[in-house]
Amino acid sequence: MTMKRTALLRRTPLRSMSKKRQKESRIYAKKRLVYLEANPICEVCLHRPATQIHHKKRRHSGNYLNEETFLGVCFSCHEWIERNPIQSRALGYLG
Repeated sequence: MTMKRTALLRRTPLRSMSKKRQKESRIYAKKRLVYLEANPICEVCLHRPATQIHHKKRRHSGNYLNEETFLGVCFSCHEWIERNPIQSRALGYLG
């Protein structure tokens, strides 16, 4: 089954992000920098620099900008949290 080329072309380009999401992203970027400056060491391993923010609760339910759900972590600890949800939940890294 082949599609016609005209079926693949859009008349109006898709917006990459809604205006509301763009605004939230700008606010989040600022909060992220402030949080990582205040917490420069990984809060899980306590050894490496914190370079990422892990959200202890789901981001979509109003927790995206809630700093109480932030956890400053290094890349490897963030990967470990995401790959081991049962242990992470027991240690309080997931809500």
